[in-house]
Amino acid sequence: MTHEEMVEAVSPAVADKIRMVNSDAKKQENFEYFGTTSRGTPVWINKELCRADHIIMTGSIVHHYFSGLWRRQ
Repeated sequence: MTHEEMVEAVSPAVADKIRMVNSDAKKQENFEYFGTTSRGTPVWINKELCRADHIIMTGSIVHHYFSGLWRRQ
């Protein structure tokens, strides 16, 4: 999101009181490695998130078009 889009999402009154950041997944130095899941998936979390006392996340979450369906057998 652009800064203007973030301000619109939370309102100018809120945006004036908080620091808003975007995560850039292409900059590995911005992430901290936490190990792997039980299935071997590496876990990297944005350093800004790790240092924050409170987090407000905005935006949408959608499935990945190519992810397919998972069914328990």
